[in-house]
Amino acid sequence: MPATDFERRQPGQRAADKERLKTQLDRLKNQKRAHQFQSDLFRTIDKRQKRRRAPVALGRIDRSPQGDFLVALSGDIVVRSADAQAAADLLGRGYVQLKVRELDGKVTKFTKAGADIDETRLSVAALRDANIQATVNYVLPLGYIAKGEGGFENTTVSQGQFVPDPAGPCVAVAVIDTGVAAKLRNDGWLRSVPRGLGSVDPLYQDPPDDLLDFAAGHGTFVAGVIQQIAPRAEIQTFAAVGSNGIGSELSVAGALVRAARGGAQVINMSLGSETEKEEQPVGLAVALEIIDADARAAGTRPPIIVAAAGNAATSKKTWPAAFDAVVGVASLAADGTPSAWSNSGDWVDCSAVGEGIVSPYVEGREDEAVDKDDPDVFEVDAWALGTGTSFAAPQITGALAAVLCDEPDLSKDEALGRVLAQAQDLSAQGFGRGVVILPGTPT
Repeated sequence: MPATDFERRQPGQRAADKERLKTQLDRLKNQKRAHQFQSDLFRTIDKRQKRRRAPVALGRIDRSPQGDFLVALSGDIVVRSADAQAAADLLGRGYVQLKVRELDGKVTKFTKAGADIDETRLSVAALRDANIQATVNYVLPLGYIAKGEGGFENTTVSQGQFVPDPAGPCVAVAVIDTGVAAKLRNDGWLRSVPRGLGSVDPLYQDPPDDLLDFAAGHGTFVAGVIQQIAPRAEIQTFAAVGSNGIGSELSVAGALVRAARGGAQVINMSLGSETEKEEQPVGLAVALEIIDADARAAGTRPPIIVAAAGNAATSKKTWPAAFDAVVGVASLAADGTPSAWSNSGDWVDCSAVGEGIVSPYVEGREDEAVDKDDPDVFEVDAWALGTGTSFAAPQITGALAAVLCDEPDLSKDEALGRVLAQAQDLSAQGFGRGVVILPGTPT
């Protein structure tokens, strides 16, 4: 599937999109600015959560002088239920235990009202010192907390320029993200994606006005990438991350199990987080174990799970992409060379173009907190220009779905081998095997 098959823009359009791409790349490459943006956006989200008296308390975990940080839910500790009694004995009073039903009760969450992130981290450290697998309940953000720097820009692509191919469901694909916009598009794209409880992106949940929320449309864009490559895929969305870009590890882990048990053959997760000491998040690890056990019991193959590697120019492991059972995807420029801003490492399996991807988006106006310099207005049936590993990953997902449509009995390794048959070996640079599927926008 040559990239030229998917390029419908004229040379003049690509040139105009190139200027918009430059804005995205400048922001992603400027790590100092990106870290400041991340801090500012985190504070804004935190203030809005408190103003709404949201039950979720966010905690920031500082990690380096450069300003990198992680976000977790203050007071939340995640352990395997087999260790719950030992954990309770060590933690003492004040913690409430709750077995996570969506993970078959194999994970227990300990919550302490009023505990700040420092207390939570110290408690986790004490548990780990006692050989109890424990992590904080990490937030798995989209980009820099939300779409943020390097986020969506208007594109030259207009309604009707891309016509969706006729759908004919042959493989089930799940997108665990913000969900899909409820409003049906007039141009035919994504109309077959079910809209229902737990699958819709609210778009305007947090802001006090009619501005798009910080991560609004992320899931719509990702689903659109998949449909471009695998038009016959039956796409279902799971809104495990809020429109502000905040979703806990446990909410994503639960959605992962639901998607697999719902029959998904390929699952896309354009989200992820590093962890404090590169430890595996307990909830996600257990979710993958449940999915594997279900498949073994049924005598079937587990779904192929694909995840974005992240956009912070680091080699530190990003989860879930770094799990052995997950296909971790980094980003390439349009010419097939590694993106300077992309995460990379020996845990990355492959890479696809993640710079200047065009896909269906949502109607609305950006919040200035997301784009301080020039907030965009997106019209009805908008398309947008996106940059990030979030948009490289669904290309691998879509390509896998397209292969499985024709050869449904292929194993994960066989299907991935088909997708990467013409790939360039970039493993020495930490980008796995690089393949150009969607053309992106040349710089």
